[in-house]
Amino acid sequence: MIDRKDIITARAVHTISLVLVLALSLGHTQAFAKSISSCKTGYTEWIGKPVADLAAASHTIALVNVAGFVADPQANGKDGYYVLSPQIILKGKPDNVYKIYGFSPFDQIPQSYFNIEWNHNRPDREKIYRGETEILEKNGECHPVPKFVIGYNYLILLGTNSKMSFEPIISVENDDWYRDVKSYVNK
Repeated sequence: MIDRKDIITARAVHTISLVLVLALSLGHTQAFAKSISSCKTGYTEWIGKPVADLAAASHTIALVNVAGFVADPQANGKDGYYVLSPQIILKGKPDNVYKIYGFSPFDQIPQSYFNIEWNHNRPDREKIYRGETEILEKNGECHPVPKFVIGYNYLILLGTNSKMSFEPIISVENDDWYRDVKSYVNK
């Protein structure tokens, strides 16, 4: 038997879903993201902004390969750090290895990675709306924190708090996100 509370809960979930779809379709993503997030600062500032601005604000942009992960109990809310081997430096000082703190690696390839080129090649990609980067919330501040697949390549944009700061790249030839960021760096 269906309980009255179940019906009210189902209606509330349906209403929230409709509001989310409406907000996204009307282009109010940034305001909506701030309204449902308890983040006072952080990644929401980049939602809906041009990719060119993100590329300009990043001090380092590189295609890297995730070589390994080292657990670190002193990582301040994170699980440890990744060792990243640069493949292509688009902007910034070349380093032999990057050390970036983050969450423990994925145990298996996330389902979203199988559609990543489709996500990166969407028609509205000139503005930032989503990304694969995890978010760490602490005291009302939110920061992107990487969570990688060991052995995968990622385009990293350092110096900015964006959900697009650590994006998986399957193929530089077929990925419009990679090509767009590269073109903005070369302007």
